[in-house]
Amino acid sequence: MEWNTRRALGPQSLGSVVIGALVLAIAAPAAAQFEDEFGDAEQWQEWIDGGFRDPLNFRDDIVAAAELSDGETVIVVGEFGLFGLLRVDGEKGQIELIETEHREDLVSVVALADGTAVIGGAAGSIFQFRDGAIDHVAEIHNDSVLGLGIERDDAGNEVAVWAGGARGLLAKSTDGGVSWASVAPERVTQSEIPFGETQAGRRFLGIGNIDPESFVLNARVGGRPAEAGRDYEITFEDGVIEVLNDFDASPAPTIAFEFAPGPPFQAGDFTMSTVVTQGSVITMAGEFGLVLQSTDSGASWTRLNGEVFAGEPIQPYWISGVARADTIVLVGAAGAIRRSDDGGQTWTQAAQPAGDNGVFGVHLSENGDVVVAGAVGMLADYDNGSWSFADRTRLSVYSWVKTLLPRSDGGLLALGGRGNCVVRSGGDWERCYVRVVMNEG
Repeated sequence: MEWNTRRALGPQSLGSVVIGALVLAIAAPAAAQFEDEFGDAEQWQEWIDGGFRDPLNFRDDIVAAAELSDGETVIVVGEFGLFGLLRVDGEKGQIELIETEHREDLVSVVALADGTAVIGGAAGSIFQFRDGAIDHVAEIHNDSVLGLGIERDDAGNEVAVWAGGARGLLAKSTDGGVSWASVAPERVTQSEIPFGETQAGRRFLGIGNIDPESFVLNARVGGRPAEAGRDYEITFEDGVIEVLNDFDASPAPTIAFEFAPGPPFQAGDFTMSTVVTQGSVITMAGEFGLVLQSTDSGASWTRLNGEVFAGEPIQPYWISGVARADTIVLVGAAGAIRRSDDGGQTWTQAAQPAGDNGVFGVHLSENGDVVVAGAVGMLADYDNGSWSFADRTRLSVYSWVKTLLPRSDGGLLALGGRGNCVVRSGGDWERCYVRVVMNEG
């Protein structure tokens, strides 16, 4: 297996593992030399049997990863500008750490069909990977670029790269990530939804900053239309309705409105953590349980998961999402998991796989099976209403896992904190042992 390696000079951002590797390289250059091939089996087995205690053992956090168009190389990114190229062959892995001048935390990445990749930084920077190097190409915000996704036309061609992030960051690029335009909505449509319980009492809409002129409540009291001030009162800024008189149960009350996303009195200050694309349909999800969707390339946005709550809602914080055909799965903090099989129109809640432990990553197979990754090395499959878990002790996986990356060979690669690397090819999960590639230049 050919792989052109570079000398990993180990800037401060790459942490102690690379510094240790440099010391080894200086003291014994022959020991630090690692072949472009994965090396002989005896050498690898000796390293594994010894608990892979080696200065060349990769142990940095992988925050995000994507498979490049060659189908073999995975681009990985992380804290303090960590940037590397990973290749995995069964239980063996090599990572080439690329020296850059950038020290910004790298938190998201998406690969393009032309062999390049777009990378998002924690300070709003956009970087581009091309021809073995990473370059800073844009500054699109002053806060984190948390999610990246690709919009495609009906023929499957890439037409835009989308970015979501903190503090109202929602943008797209039509030139491979070089230039960007903000598409953050000032108004979002909440289509008509059931009002729910009809008894007098307080109701919460789960959002604020409602446009009063757009507000429509279809409800009746004793056969007549419900009247504001007489039958109900609403505070538009924080989305709270006080029902003063019981609404009629039939016809069932409904509600619709438009709102500015963000906390009450802070319109525009919202966070989109994940970008989920289904061809030209763009779905964004983030804090306060907010899920937005656009079918016209960002010209308009609709809230998908609207609900009227009888008590003050505890909203999920969405971290990752995935889509296949009409199915969307979102996962997040405190074990939250929701699934839609109709493009986001209706949602079901899955059982939490591990209590309130966070779920950080999700994979959706061709047959609709769900795999999740999360805190404390969690890897779990959902089947027939229950979860089955990978043996973390056997795998020696004790830190978090976030990225679940389908491979071109049909396998699945799981990556995360402290160099966690686990692979599955049709059977059980197996630990992947990753070494840092070094040479003398």
